[in-house]
Amino acid sequence: MDPRLNGHFNGFQARTMIKLAVSCVEEDRDTRPAMEDVVQKLLSVDGAGSTMQNYALG
Repeated sequence: MDPRLNGHFNGFQARTMIKLAVSCVEEDRDTRPAMEDVVQKLLSVDGAGSTMQNYALG
């Protein structure tokens, strides 16, 4: 963790982000999450409550 945080961070969010990052670099690409799933996980951990429509392209 960044020492500038002085221990002030959400442990649940940190663990979730680490697990997500590890899943994104799996050697077997078929086991990696789809980008839509990654975005949904990021939004749910952030608590933004946004939907994918807010990020749709086109």
